[in-house]
Amino acid sequence: MSCPACSRFQPHPLYPSLGACSLKPGELVGWSWCEGFSRWKLEELEEALERTGYIYCSTCRTALTDPEEVKEHAAKGHALYHGALVDEAFGEEAPAD
Repeated sequence: MSCPACSRFQPHPLYPSLGACSLKPGELVGWSWCEGFSRWKLEELEEALERTGYIYCSTCRTALTDPEEVKEHAAKGHALYHGALVDEAFGEEAPAD
């Protein structure tokens, strides 16, 4: 499987196929495969929610803060992550409303 399906991946909010990997600090990752690949389990998502305060759903491009929301999005097969990659240039990349 590739990076966007891995539990260690943090997608960029505007370019969800690119992001950061906790195993490769400082490196932009995307569709590569590595030995560290790991799928999320629901209990890991719940632990991450408790630890960080939110789970990022790249399908809906929103932060989930309620455990029931996380379960609903997981049941729908949405792409859920323990965070999103937001860097200092994000404000300049995001379209103005």
